[in-house]
Amino acid sequence: MCTTLEVTAFILRNEGRMEQFSSSIAESGLQNIGQVTWRNACAAMEQKTAWLCHDLAALREHFAEYGAWEADELAAMSGTELNALLVQFIAGEYQEHEADVDRVLEWGRLMQNDDGTWSYEIGV
Repeated sequence: MCTTLEVTAFILRNEGRMEQFSSSIAESGLQNIGQVTWRNACAAMEQKTAWLCHDLAALREHFAEYGAWEADELAAMSGTELNALLVQFIAGEYQEHEADVDRVLEWGRLMQNDDGTWSYEIGV
């Protein structure tokens, strides 16, 4: 099942600053950039009202599809952590979009809609 999340407010609030959530050593020059971006993403999602998705089971299922986390790892993640992970994925795709706005992200889940709003799909 596929769920479309409305993420326009998050995008607009963080436009031009997505590297705080998703960056690399090469881009930032920081050896600990993974820890930095993770802390930033967790801080941004600390308040439940900031969460982009409240369906934690859907987020766990979505991230399980990538095969990077074991089921018990995802089960142990809090709502804040799951939403922080979502933020990192959105930020990474947004930066790809910004790097080449004329190219459609054929592999991505982040979409800018005709009306200028942004959405992100989770699930299959």
